Amino acid sequence: MDDVNVKIDGERYVKVTESGPVKIVVLDQGYVYVGRCETRTDELIIHYARCIIRWGTDKHLGQLIDGPLENTRLGDPCTVQVLHGKVIHTIEVNQNAWTS
Repeated sequence: MDDVNVKIDGERYVKVTESGPVKIVVLDQGYVYVGRCETRTDELIIHYARCIIRWGTDKHLGQLIDGPLENTRLGDPCTVQVLHGKVIHTIEVNQNAWTS
C-alpha cells in the first residue's frame, strides 16, 4: 500500500487534493480569506480557506504576501464558495510561505 492508492474491500481509492494557487481574497462585506483558489464558471472556490480575522500588519494587507505575521489571527480552515461578482480583488502570495 502506498500514500496515494488505498484498497478497501477490493476497491481502489485515490486521495483527492484540491489544488490551485494560494491567494488572499478580499470579498465584499469586508471578508478576507487566504486559501487555495479554484476558478469555476460562475464562482471562486477557496479550499482550505482561513478567514484573516486580524491582519497584524502596521501598513496594509499586502504585507502578508510572505506569510502571516506574529499578530496575524486566522480562523479555522473551511471551504468557501463565492460568486465572482462578490470578489473585490485577490493578492498573489509567496506559495511556500502560506502552505506550511
